[in-house]
Amino acid sequence: MTSEQLSEKTCIPCQGGVPALTESERAPLLAQLKDWQVIDGHHLRRNFTFDNFVDALAFVNRAGAIAEEQG
Repeated sequence: MTSEQLSEKTCIPCQGGVPALTESERAPLLAQLKDWQVIDGHHLRRNFTFDNFVDALAFVNRAGAIAEEQG
């Protein structure tokens, strides 16, 4: 597998019929992420905590804007 930087990639939604990455394929990618976990071999999960509602809402709005941009 070639060296890939996740920060340089764009999102390609699952269309079905595409196998999940194997553990050896996802290991170098997961190493680029802090505090993320792979669940059931195909879902990513990370918990975020915030000091207050305003900060949490700002985060959600930024994440939503990125999701909208990525389609």
